Amino acid sequence: EKEEDPMNYVYLLRCSDGSLYCGWTTNLSGRIAAHMSGRGAKYTRSRLPVRLAYYEEYEDRHEALSREWHIKRLGKSEKEALAASFRVRVAEQLRNMDCCGVLQGEQAEQSKAPK
Repeated sequence: EKEEDPMNYVYLLRCSDGSLYCGWTTNLSGRIAAHMSGRGAKYTRSRLPVRLAYYEEYEDRHEALSREWHIKRLGKSEKEALAASFRVRVAEQLRNMDCCGVLQGEQAEQSKAPK
């Protein structure tokens, strides 16, 4: 049986100096851990700690790399808008979880829909 292709992620990290770093990976949690331990990009090593500010998922590696390229060319205010939209999305998901962390009702269906 063929192993599933990994998901591709484009992400923004908020650095300790307030700046945003953009990258891509097939292992989001592992890549964030690498950044946090100083094994990530040279840019983030001197700006620790970092935290996830935004991410997008892509099944296709080429689409993810293209999106990373486009995000890196956005202005600061446009990147900040992406980060703000992520905070809103996470807050909405948290509001709609039950005590066990399970999304309820319509929100659960929306979170399963492809982006």
